[in-house]
Amino acid sequence: MSDCAIKLAVLAFSCLGLAVSPGCGAAGGHSGKELYDKACARCHGDVGTGGIATTETGGVASRELSDASWQKTVTDEEMRQVIRDGRRTMPAFGHALSVDKIDAIVKHVRTLAGPIPVTAPGTPAVPAPATAPAPQGGGSTGYGR
Repeated sequence: MSDCAIKLAVLAFSCLGLAVSPGCGAAGGHSGKELYDKACARCHGDVGTGGIATTETGGVASRELSDASWQKTVTDEEMRQVIRDGRRTMPAFGHALSVDKIDAIVKHVRTLAGPIPVTAPGTPAVPAPATAPAPQGGGSTGYGR
């Protein structure tokens, strides 16, 4: 089997549990978290921290969905489109997820964002590393000899 065929088979099998069941409610009887856990967590992590590289993504690490700064830059419609149609290494799920299920996932992803760090103007975003106190009595630390 070629690599492409294997990836398609893995994607197809992973999506089987996501198909819409007859008689289910708006999101197929599943919460956004349940749907996220089934469709998204294996690449984006249980709480959206991302950074997971899989064979499905060709070894490329996934986006961190819990990044509040990133979330401010993307609309719900943009998220829906990426889930539905895929992008770069992210597979499309439009064939396996109804519009209601995609909406439920987007709503859940919005709950993953942590607070946006606030810094005063002119303050570095990353704290400076701690420095060791200067040696007392003019002695040498032994470094640089």
